[in-house]
Amino acid sequence: MSLFNYNTPFPLICGQEYRLRVSGSFSYWATMKNVLDAAYNSVTPPPTPSGNLVKPPYSNRPIVDVFNPAHIYEYCIIGQGVPLNIYFKDSNYPDNSGKLTYELFAMPTNLNFLWDFAGQGASTTPNPSFTFNNAGTDTVSLTVTNQTCPTDTYVCTYNAIHNITIFSSPILITSTNLICSNQCTGTAAATPSCGSAPFTYNWSNTQTSQTTTGLCAGTYIITVTDAAGSTVAQTVAITSPPALPVTASVNSNTIAPGDSAQLTATGGVIYSWYPSAGLNDPTISNPLASPAQTTTYCVTVTDTNSCYNSDCITINVDNPCGTLFIPNAFSPNGDGENDILKIYIENNCITNFHLVIFDRWGENVFESYIPQTGWDGTYRGKWLDPAVFVYYLKATFTSGEKINKKGNISLMR
Repeated sequence: MSLFNYNTPFPLICGQEYRLRVSGSFSYWATMKNVLDAAYNSVTPPPTPSGNLVKPPYSNRPIVDVFNPAHIYEYCIIGQGVPLNIYFKDSNYPDNSGKLTYELFAMPTNLNFLWDFAGQGASTTPNPSFTFNNAGTDTVSLTVTNQTCPTDTYVCTYNAIHNITIFSSPILITSTNLICSNQCTGTAAATPSCGSAPFTYNWSNTQTSQTTTGLCAGTYIITVTDAAGSTVAQTVAITSPPALPVTASVNSNTIAPGDSAQLTATGGVIYSWYPSAGLNDPTISNPLASPAQTTTYCVTVTDTNSCYNSDCITINVDNPCGTLFIPNAFSPNGDGENDILKIYIENNCITNFHLVIFDRWGENVFESYIPQTGWDGTYRGKWLDPAVFVYYLKATFTSGEKINKKGNISLMR
């Protein structure tokens, strides 16, 4: 008794039947593992499938002993790519050196399919389609069965299991958001999760590389086209952190001329105040300010991430207005004393000024909107004779106080 193992030159596919053509110098089949009975013309299948040949009798698709056509058998192959085992006894070769040759021919039959899509759906068609609603890794299984002979006790079954990854998007996008609110340092990179290379990339900011840079806060669209011309678009949002909190303050918003105020800024490690006039050090967080006039100081603050922001504060210099003095006479005689009629205002705290002088007939002989401009006693380029003139003055102090005055001025020679 000999056991010959034959690995078929092609994978044996579950659900297909195979015809074995046998030739050789033997006269009868061997009874082996209860496969053939003593008369060699009926079959008792083994109790469980083992990967060997199962031989239920079925004459429509026979295996024929070419030396004894009365020996007709049917084989079903169990498993895929398993060895095909042949058992025989040759009386002419007691040393088991007899020769055996055989061939296999595929004979497709009706198959039963059962697809299981990770418990989320099923199908009994050979080539189904299925949509997974959620991203992740799922297991898809396929069971193919074929009960080759109507009277078979055993069913030929093949199982296949495959893990598939469902991506949340056809384009995987990685991005970096802004570190500073006022700097465009964001990036985004697109990686297709399907399609065929090469890919082309078109960002809504006109960049065409796989990675786009220099992004400000906002929403961008990436359109990817693969080698087959399929196009898909997706959006990515670049976010910005809150602005660097910077506060400028002063211990006194109003100072007198010659006094100082303490400026203070917070929020960073580097400080730059401007304008620098009147400051003892514009590069520290708390300089002393001694402005000669009302000034608005601004500071730019930078933190350890090179983020920056600015804030401003105003220091008012209070110039209290003194007495408004209007002379009642002047003598434009060229002696250098009292030759010009001027209105005197202490600390120059006038914001609006209008002076008009009339002669006794009501003719306007002088008019000025500038306090520093005085009258030299001429009219239309000629010296006027001594006389009494009338003036009208309207002015506004920096404090908001308004002045309306009327009086006489004597011109003397």
